[in-house]
Amino acid sequence: MTTSEQSSPLKSWAIVEIMGHQTYAGEISEETIAGASFLRIDIPETTKSKPFTKFFGASSIYGITPTTEEIGKVMAERYDKRP
Repeated sequence: MTTSEQSSPLKSWAIVEIMGHQTYAGEISEETIAGASFLRIDIPETTKSKPFTKFFGASSIYGITPTTEEIGKVMAERYDKRP
């Protein structure tokens, strides 16, 4: 991996599994809040919910499955998460 690849920001659609049997789908990125790194998940608008954002610390993440935007939006609808 080159230096430029290492410093490029994370920005991808994914399905994210969180401890406590929670699953979210949306566009993910990394964000630093108060000096700590968090995974940011921007959940898209669905027929049941407006778009919203969630932040999770690395220790609460069980798995991340990269996917396409199309699949991410279908899964967000299926998971039916609300803020």
